[in-house]
Amino acid sequence: MTTKERRQRKMRKHMTRLQPGMIVTVEPNETIEAYREQRPETDLCVRRAQFTPNSINEADRSVEVVIATETPVPMYDWARDDFIPESLLMSGARFGDGQVTALYNHDRWDEDAVVGSTRNIKAQEDKLLGRVFVSSLADKLWTRVKEGHLRDVSAGYRILKRTYVAPDQKMVIGNREFTGPMNVVTD
Repeated sequence: MTTKERRQRKMRKHMTRLQPGMIVTVEPNETIEAYREQRPETDLCVRRAQFTPNSINEADRSVEVVIATETPVPMYDWARDDFIPESLLMSGARFGDGQVTALYNHDRWDEDAVVGSTRNIKAQEDKLLGRVFVSSLADKLWTRVKEGHLRDVSAGYRILKRTYVAPDQKMVIGNREFTGPMNVVTD
C-alpha cells in the first residue's frame, strides 16, 4: 500500500467517526492532501454549536446557543498530520466584552454577512453559552430559526495555548486528567 493510499484510508476512517462539533468539507473519498489544501491562511478553527431548544425569544429576535463544550472532538492537527481529539477548556475561553459578531459562513470580509451578534457569553461548568441576536436585516435567516429548519451554527475560535498529551500518556491539566493522544486547549 502506498503512502497516498494509507492517508486515504486514514481519512476515510476518521470521516466515519465524525462527532457533533467537527466540521470537515472534504468528501470521504478525497485524500488528506485535499483537506490540507483547504487550510485557511488564518488560524481560525471552527466547531458546530447548537441552539438550545425552546429558547427562541421573538420579541428581541434571539435564541440561546451552546457555543462549545469541553467534550473532546477529533480535529485535524496540522503539526501531526492527523486527527487528534481536542478538548477546549472553558476556563481558557476569552471573548472580549461579551459580544461577538454573528457572521454568515464565517465571512469576515463582507458586511452583508453580518447577521447579528452573540451576547451574554459566559462559561458555565463545561459549556460556553451565549445568546444569538439576529439582525432585522436577516429576516430569511430568522424565519428559518423560528420554523426549526436552522438549529445549528458554527463557532470560530483561535488557539492561543494548547498542550499535547502523547498517546498512552496521562497528564493533569486544570485539575483534570487527560489520556493521549489529546490536544487540550487552555487559552
